[in-house]
Amino acid sequence: MITEIAITNFKSLKNVKVQTQSLNLLMGINGMGKSSFIQSLLLLMQSDKLEERVLDLNGILANIGQGRDAFYQFAIEENIGIQWVFDNQNLYSWKFKYQKDKEKLIAESGFNNEQMKFFRDSTKDLRSFICYSRR
Repeated sequence: MITEIAITNFKSLKNVKVQTQSLNLLMGINGMGKSSFIQSLLLLMQSDKLEERVLDLNGILANIGQGRDAFYQFAIEENIGIQWVFDNQNLYSWKFKYQKDKEKLIAESGFNNEQMKFFRDSTKDLRSFICYSRR
């Protein structure tokens, strides 16, 4: 189970860290980052080359556009960070280098095949549990 999610410099999210439970609810007024939070999760799941450190900004689950559309406009560092912790012990953290005109972003570092297999196995059913609608 995912027990923590942290996101930096993604769309409207400057620096967010959430402790998760088996049921989580995102609430807030328009423009607070609820959709951005969900989109960051979907990006990791749709990126079929994540094993090669490649994040696809456009795919079957989310269409963000280019790097400039994904990047927090007031960021100090030029990277987008996404971190997931499973069962309070298995940490998966990526820092994707900002490239304004690219639809794919490259992470500074990645994970070995065994680690990525665990990540994929742990998230394969997550898609069916995310209820996401856009008005």
